[in-house]
Amino acid sequence: MTGAELPEPVPLPLSGLPPIRILIVDDEALGRLRVNDLVRGEAGVAVVGEAADGDAAVRAIRELKPDLVFLDVQMPKKSGLDVVKEIGADKMPMTIFVTAYDRYALEAFDVAALDYLVKPFDDERFEQAFRRARRSLALEGVDRARAQLLAMLRESEMGPQKPMPKPGNAQGTTHLERIAVEMH
Repeated sequence: MTGAELPEPVPLPLSGLPPIRILIVDDEALGRLRVNDLVRGEAGVAVVGEAADGDAAVRAIRELKPDLVFLDVQMPKKSGLDVVKEIGADKMPMTIFVTAYDRYALEAFDVAALDYLVKPFDDERFEQAFRRARRSLALEGVDRARAQLLAMLRESEMGPQKPMPKPGNAQGTTHLERIAVEMH
């Protein structure tokens, strides 16, 4: 190889990233099928389950631990809003409400919905909601990676006994710790 020849760059494998785990909840089989068809057209996703009512949704969320839930509002036994209240808004996976009723939109956002799709929705509107979810999940991943990096830095450079200085307090921090804090 001469100095002018460079090896082909190797692309980073996207397949190495874990898929977004999706749960689809709707009491109408056609509603579940529609969302399932649209989701399966996306790269890096796995539909881990479906549920047809609120009780089944609560069980599936607890057992399957999805990253993202497409959740109908009006369902038998328990509404989508009741599902969120039972799981707890802070423990609920990222949620996109999918419903024929726009009157529940404000309440859905009050319980931390990421988006709200009103049936019938078109492919473009679905794509918009899904892209928002993908970005939000990626940001959560960055936050987790940052926390892990800070923990590793604390272990390797300061020892496990020494407390981590608070962000903004440059005194007593190492160069790598300041970079990790500035990344966020």
